[in-house]
Amino acid sequence: VLPEGCVARIFTGAPIPAGADAVLAQEAVQGATGQPVAAGEWLQIPHDIEVGQHIRPRGQDCRRGELLLENGRRLRPQDLGLMAGQGIGRLPVFHRLRVALLSTGSELFEAGREPLPAGAIYNSNRPMLAALLEMLGCEVIDLGIVRDQREATCARLEQAAGAADVILCSGGVSVGEADCVRAAVDRLGALTLWRVAIKPGKPFAFGRVRETPFIGLPGNPTSAFVTFVLLARPWIAAAQGRREGASPAYLARADFEIRRAGARGSAETSALPLAKHGSAEPAERAEYLRVRLRSEGEALWATPYANQSSGVLRSLSSSDALARVTAGSSVAKGDVVRVYPLDGLLY
Repeated sequence: VLPEGCVARIFTGAPIPAGADAVLAQEAVQGATGQPVAAGEWLQIPHDIEVGQHIRPRGQDCRRGELLLENGRRLRPQDLGLMAGQGIGRLPVFHRLRVALLSTGSELFEAGREPLPAGAIYNSNRPMLAALLEMLGCEVIDLGIVRDQREATCARLEQAAGAADVILCSGGVSVGEADCVRAAVDRLGALTLWRVAIKPGKPFAFGRVRETPFIGLPGNPTSAFVTFVLLARPWIAAAQGRREGASPAYLARADFEIRRAGARGSAETSALPLAKHGSAEPAERAEYLRVRLRSEGEALWATPYANQSSGVLRSLSSSDALARVTAGSSVAKGDVVRVYPLDGLLY
């Protein structure tokens, strides 16, 4: 026990001696002669010492019985440090979700793997969607490209259903004669949702192949990305056991105009209208523009990429956010629109 009127030298991180109630930094202490301190000497110390200064009391970080991390939370580096600091070296977690990824289209060829024939295009969806899934912590089972043939599509979907927890497919869910996926899913399972009232991304589909959930994204790369981050990502997060709120959104001024005859105002709503399988096509769709954000004073402005075609992937690579325009509404320059930063939609 440290007697009254005495000091003891300790080092950073050491336990406080019994009887001590404050810590002084060594550089704030002098010997009686103003020289470096030797054992047994008298010390000059400041008069404004406070009880408890420079002491980290037991329970300052965590107290017995407190909940540290809730179930359904994605573990971050700081969470792992918190657990280790409490002596917890192992944590129960969900298994990584296994996602079978396949692309459909006889026109598709893989970049860097094979020469591109005349009339063909490189498959941009596969690396993009694989990276999105890996960012979500999924195990990707790459089933490659399936050509536009009914039996080949059915066989690949059967393979996917037997290998994965969920199937993610791009292309083949529209109404063209070469779009075989929709018919194959109906044959092997059930399609419970087809077409959503958003642009880009109308031919989004959801259902099951046998008993394995199926998510069908449009083939156009921008449509595939937008429907993934808005619709597939929240579903995948929930299937992983994650509990998360709505995607982060901000209000920005529109640096653009959209004029529609007889349109109502651009007031923001958070609802995302869906068209169920078999229902009539929605007349109006909410539009998600690819925009760059800039600050002017206290205002945030959203400027759209010049070409908003669903096949222009550069509109995403060159943009910061998606700006939502309510279905059927007009937008005047300076109107307030809701924007979703792309980085906030990826994890």
